[in-house]
Amino acid sequence: MRPERLAAIQRRVDLVKSAFPTLIAVYDDKAPFTRSGQREYHQRTIAARRAAGSVAAALASDRLSNCFMRLYSAGASARADRAF
Repeated sequence: MRPERLAAIQRRVDLVKSAFPTLIAVYDDKAPFTRSGQREYHQRTIAARRAAGSVAAALASDRLSNCFMRLYSAGASARADRAF
């Protein structure tokens, strides 16, 4: 990777690190899990990822069958949703 690209990435990482307490406060304040089941599916996704050891392994596991439900509960099916 080119040095200028690496420097740009490092600047972004440093910005996120310096603003992390504020970012967490905003996240907590905005109630990210507003639909029934969102938090539970999110927690299952994170647990599956950690148990698998990598994203690739998690996607290859039998837990992928819950992927649609996780995305659906997060609002991925909503046409107005721009997060996905």
